[in-house]
Amino acid sequence: MKEQRPGPGSDPWAFLGDFSELAPAFTAATQAMSGVGEHAEARYQAALGELRAKPQGDLVALVRRGWDSLPRAAYIERWGLVQLLTDLRLSSASELLGDMVAPPIPHERGHGQEHGHEHEHDHRFPPAVREVILRTTAVEGLVRLAGEGDGRAVELLAQHVNHDERAVRVACIIALRELGDQAGVDVTGLVAEPDREVLGFQVTDLEDVRRIDRVDHVLHPGNAEGSQPEPQSPPPYGR
Repeated sequence: MKEQRPGPGSDPWAFLGDFSELAPAFTAATQAMSGVGEHAEARYQAALGELRAKPQGDLVALVRRGWDSLPRAAYIERWGLVQLLTDLRLSSASELLGDMVAPPIPHERGHGQEHGHEHEHDHRFPPAVREVILRTTAVEGLVRLAGEGDGRAVELLAQHVNHDERAVRVACIIALRELGDQAGVDVTGLVAEPDREVLGFQVTDLEDVRRIDRVDHVLHPGNAEGSQPEPQSPPPYGR
């Protein structure tokens, strides 16, 4: 399907108009995702429960439509879609998560500023780093499904051990190693020589892959010297 790119000033959530039965529950979940306070997590889990009660096929179709229609520069909205799909743990979502992981990371100059959708809060981080976060979040979604016995999710993790981007490879290698016998995959035999060191990484290194302020040493080994920006919480999402 040809990617639809909203123009400047347009509503990035316009695609929800085609999902009137799901839109209220979807909107509630995206708003709860950025909630704060003592009961924020409980509210988010309750919102996820409301969504899980909807037909899975419709939910996956909604997220896919959003993923296909949002411009690349709409990072926060795109991240919200991936995180929501990851948290929903839908058994039919493995293919879509795989499609989110698969594309190569765009490194071209000016990427992320097209169509007037560059967010002010994103300007400190290179677009390529934001794209890495999207893909490693989708890897986490595959890991959760694989842990629940989804064979296709395991296949996709094994496939992306050879992803073009080192950070994605690292995430998939560590995930398969930690799944162990449950995955039924000998990850050692899948890892290319340059990535052999990853087999010795600790589980906490996977968090470094996903954190936007600690990704540099994964993208470019040995290049972690110097000051790193302070972690920034994402702005309210879906509001």
